[in-house]
Amino acid sequence: MARKAGVSVGSLYQYFPNKQALLRILLGQRIASAQARRPPELDEGSTASLEEAVLASVRWHVDIHLENPTLERALNDLAADVLEESELEAFERRYEAAIIHFLRRHTDRLRVGEVTVAAFLIM
Repeated sequence: MARKAGVSVGSLYQYFPNKQALLRILLGQRIASAQARRPPELDEGSTASLEEAVLASVRWHVDIHLENPTLERALNDLAADVLEESELEAFERRYEAAIIHFLRRHTDRLRVGEVTVAAFLIM
C-alpha cells in the first residue's frame, strides 16, 4: 500500500498505528463514498416503483464494485477482521433496517408475506 501511495512504510505508519487502522480508514471512506452515491429511488420520499428501486439498487452496487473490484473484494474480505464485531453488527443492522423500511413502502408488491424475511433474502 505504501508503494502505491508513493511513500515509505515508515512514513505511512507515522499516520496509522497499524495495518488494521489504515484498513478501517479505507473501509470507512468506501462506505461513505457509496452512501454519497445512493440512488434517489431508495430515498424516503421516492415515488419509484419496487422494480425501479430494486434495479437502481443493483446498478448502484454493481457500479461501486466495478469501480475498483480488487479493492472492493479485499475490503469486503477484511471487513470482519478490521471492524470490531459491534461495528460490523451495527452496520449490518442499519443496512437491514434500511431494506425493511424500503420494503414496507411496497408490501402490496412483495411475494414474501413477512417483510423481515424479504429483507433477509435480499441481504
